[in-house]
Amino acid sequence: MENAVKDRQISELARQVMGLSRDSLLIHLRFLDAALAKLPLRERGDMGCIACDGRELFYDPVFVLKLYQSQKGILARAYLHTLLHCVFVHSFGVDRLE
Repeated sequence: MENAVKDRQISELARQVMGLSRDSLLIHLRFLDAALAKLPLRERGDMGCIACDGRELFYDPVFVLKLYQSQKGILARAYLHTLLHCVFVHSFGVDRLE
């Protein structure tokens, strides 16, 4: 029972942090409002990162909180980086020249 409460608190706090990061981008880069609105946030635990499939931005709540605690601005930059991949339809795979 106690773990379930803690997990809900972590989940809620991470959701708020991701919202703050999105809002920070909206304040500083208002022209991205439509792009930000089209990339919904989805929690996915045990990933150890944030990731995007081109339709949704997935985040691991524990990873988000640790990253935010260590350096607040880096999460917004990672969010922006991922968003720009979507805006410019940039490949999500790694292209290798051989």
